[in-house]
This record gives sequence, C-alpha cells and structure tokens, in this order.
Amino acid sequence: MKAITVNKLLKQLKVMFREARAARVIFENPFDGLASLKRDTDTGKRRGFTLDELRVVMREIEGTEWESLVRLGLYTGQRLGDLVTLRWGQVDLQADEIRWTTRKTGRVVIVPICAPLREHLLSLAGGDDANGLLHPRAGALGVNHLSREFGEILARCGFRAKASHGKLENRDAERRRVNELTFHSLRHSAVSMMKNAGISPAIVQDLVGHESAEISAHYTHIESEAKRKALGALPVI
Repeated sequence: MKAITVNKLLKQLKVMFREARAARVIFENPFDGLASLKRDTDTGKRRGFTLDELRVVMREIEGTEWESLVRLGLYTGQRLGDLVTLRWGQVDLQADEIRWTTRKTGRVVIVPICAPLREHLLSLAGGDDANGLLHPRAGALGVNHLSREFGEILARCGFRAKASHGKLENRDAERRRVNELTFHSLRHSAVSMMKNAGISPAIVQDLVGHESAEISAHYTHIESEAKRKALGALPVI
C-alpha cells in the first residue's frame, strides 16, 4: 500500500476517533500522535500518454482486445480492473451511457459514451448477451497478467525497457522501479485531455470517479448532459 493511501486512511481514522471521543464513546484517540508516512521515493514519475504516443500504441494493438481496452480507458478514465469486468448489461447504447460500481471505491460512476467510443462499441460482437464480458480474453487472464502484458506492448513500442531475464536481484530492482507509462497512464491522459478541453474540475471528478472532500462539499450532482457535452470535446484517437 502506498504512503499516500496510508496517510489518507490515517487522516480519516483520526477524524472518526476524535468525534467518538468528543461524544464520550471513547476516552482517548489511539491515532493521536501518529505521524504521516513519508511519500514514496520513486526512481520515476508516472505520467499520461501524449497523443503521438497513443497513436503508436494504437497501431501496435490494432485488431486486438487491447485496442478496445485502451479506447475505453482513454474515453472513460476508468481503471483496468473495472474495464476487464465490464459486461454488456452495463452498456446502454440507447442512453449512450456506461455504468460502473468501481472496485476500488465502490462508487457508482455513470459515463456518457462519446461519439468515437460509441462507434467502437458498435463494432464489437456479443452485445446481445447482457451478462457477456466485452473483453472475454482479458476477463479470463486477470489484472496482474494484463498489466505485465501491457508493459510488454509498451516495450515493443519503445516506451519502456524490455523486462530482464537475468539475475533475481535485477528483476527485483525492475519491479521496484516506477515506470513512467502504464495502463493507469490512460487515466492520467483522460483527466488531462478533459481539463485541456476546458471541462470543469467538478465534471472531471465525477466522470473518472475520483474522491475529493473539497469537490463534494460544493458539488453534489453533475448533470448527465454536462458530462456528455464535456466528453464530446475530446480528440479522436
């Protein structure tokens, strides 16, 4: 678990136990005095893809399930785990919406289907089976395997060093090294593209399912039409 995640949980626990103490449910807060962890020290920094990099990747994966996963990742901003488990019953081509209950946060996210993504979804087979996975091969392999496989794709594109098959300590060092580009970079790309298109932070927040107390305090609901208009501003890849 990353330091930033631990610190977020620690902050929440401190608040909960502070309120419990104020209500005299407990007499002391066991989390008082606990310091936050130092931020992870990485040898690299994750970032989003540039448009040119995305075009190179799309040429490499054309005609495979990866093409679909990347398009969905880019145009919805969702995590690989949520894309792998996506079923046709969650895709409403009449309303042009995809609905998720995200694995990480349990939050319900409704993302309008923009024109380029709709065209792609209509080209896929299997839409008549509501329980069918959009990506059956990926669904059978699992996220960890797919993350490694996507790393190999990036290596073939020249965006990542090829995995070492040498000594164990070298392989361990590679696992610890942060790669600038991963599948999660599509989420960074989606957020950047939305903001560069002039989409408000509140709408971006709602579309990708990020949690933020600051945003939630000011915006309790984002209209579907506002999200649809926002996604319509994204470039075609």
